[in-house]
Amino acid sequence: MIRLIREEEVDVLLPLCEKSALGCRIGSALLCYQGASFFDVWVQEDASGIQAILCRLDGAMTIVDIGKTGHPEQMAFCNAVGFSSLTASSCSLKAMGLAPSTGGVSMAFPARTDKLPNISPDCAGQNGEASKALGSSSGICWDASPRLYYPILEQCQGDGIQFPPFDTWYVDCSHRMRRGWMRGAIVRENSVDAGCILAVETPHAALITGVAVLPRFRGNGMGKRLVSSMLSSLTAEHKTCFLLCRPELTDFYRSLGFQPSGHWASALTASVEVSL
Repeated sequence: MIRLIREEEVDVLLPLCEKSALGCRIGSALLCYQGASFFDVWVQEDASGIQAILCRLDGAMTIVDIGKTGHPEQMAFCNAVGFSSLTASSCSLKAMGLAPSTGGVSMAFPARTDKLPNISPDCAGQNGEASKALGSSSGICWDASPRLYYPILEQCQGDGIQFPPFDTWYVDCSHRMRRGWMRGAIVRENSVDAGCILAVETPHAALITGVAVLPRFRGNGMGKRLVSSMLSSLTAEHKTCFLLCRPELTDFYRSLGFQPSGHWASALTASVEVSL
């Protein structure tokens, strides 16, 4: 059975969400958008309890399997309520008969400071003494306006980053930051905003996203500085960190201490494989 969650169930769902990258995506959205007309969260359950969590935000569906899941029921339900895209584990997407349009590797970094990579002084965490002020010409700058992230991400779309229109993205990003469930940093080089990183959060976990470095600044370790800085900030609060990456970036994130934890895939509405 699949049903809408009740308000009092949020505290029960969050610990389940904090065990995976896609779960963290759902949990953070739940903290930011619960009660909004464009946001829904359902659970799939049987006599033994919750088996999956389904979330739809502005038409984008995310599914996290918790236990023994009935994928035919999930697919029938998603078709009934409608979705523009659906993201789940690769195995779940295949079981639902959906052809992936994109996908990659889920990775996790444990909330243990002894596992942190070596971090240079200018990569201190969000509240670290070495964090640069927004007006600095070089270094890691925290708490920048969401407007400053978008041009960097937009210029990196050709690298596999699929980005929404500015107005949609800005409203979402600003809302999450105001609620305290999103943080970000920009790296500056000679007064140029050269790269950025973002993370959506729950109380005990975070999903790192929006890692981008402009092409002309690549090859000098800027991406590692950004990720290391974000890890320092998040693990200082004992948060487990997750990310979703393309397969060719797995070795890069392994070098920073991440470990693969599964595979994810996304499909569009029109990608349903019909068996005749």
